[in-house]
Amino acid sequence: YEDGILIFSDLVSFTKWSSQFSAQHVTKRIGEMFFNIDLIAPEFEVEKIMTIGDAFIGAIFNNSQKEQQKQEPEEDEAKSLHPTTPTKNRRDSSSSSSSLARRCANACLFATNILNTGSPLNMRVGVATGNIIVAFVGTEPPRFDVFGSTADTAQKLESSALEGTVHGEVRHPGSWRRRHSNRPHYSLR
Repeated sequence: YEDGILIFSDLVSFTKWSSQFSAQHVTKRIGEMFFNIDLIAPEFEVEKIMTIGDAFIGAIFNNSQKEQQKQEPEEDEAKSLHPTTPTKNRRDSSSSSSSLARRCANACLFATNILNTGSPLNMRVGVATGNIIVAFVGTEPPRFDVFGSTADTAQKLESSALEGTVHGEVRHPGSWRRRHSNRPHYSLR
């Protein structure tokens, strides 16, 4: 997907915190946290990719590309288990920029909401925009995952974020970036 947004979140000092409580208490608190995140995600167009321990990974995809892929013929099942190249999509750069801006606003609002759940557990969030490669990997059981530089960037932004903050980077859509390659990327803190 071109111009997607990945959101990585993680609890700060989770290992230290969890060592002070029973496994039942820890799993109950983590379950409540992810339940609350799952409740608000659709409001901000966030699709949960996965949770790993105390970490949440979500995405906001470019809906015009999702609609285009729904209309394309289905591939056979064996091919769908292997990563594919993102679909190229010709778009007007102004509508792409406004769509990206709306999705970035949703990502920031979502991140702010998950930071302010009133939980005693402190979270940090990384948000990155760019091309996202998604695929089912493995067979027992197959797992939906994200790949590529945007995933790496979101993870690095999350791990470098201060406790209770959102650390993000917005990259301009491809067609805009090609015309204005000397302009800097923006960091949101």
